[in-house]
Amino acid sequence: MQPILVNPCSYKSLETVLDTIVAKTEKQWVAIGCDGLPFSLCSKMIENYFICPHCNESFTKKVQFINHINQENLDIEIENCKKYKNILLIPGMGHIDINNTKALFKLRG
Repeated sequence: MQPILVNPCSYKSLETVLDTIVAKTEKQWVAIGCDGLPFSLCSKMIENYFICPHCNESFTKKVQFINHINQENLDIEIENCKKYKNILLIPGMGHIDINNTKALFKLRG
């Protein structure tokens, strides 16, 4: 796969990256490794981006999606509507080192 040349430090650019990866892979699950801010943003996106199976409308906040399904009287499983439900984020060594360092400084006082 060709590199996706965007700055991965915003939700919009990471959405472009994730959409491209998902579209180009034919696997049921996709493992993606990343560090730092992209890891944090992608984690939030995986939890909070939804697509309504009834009208195909996209939502970037869980509360908005819940309000939508309540207004439309839809009986659907919320977890099955996550846009990136088949992505497994794997933190890189840099992310693990950063979190270990933060923990040590917090313990130190």
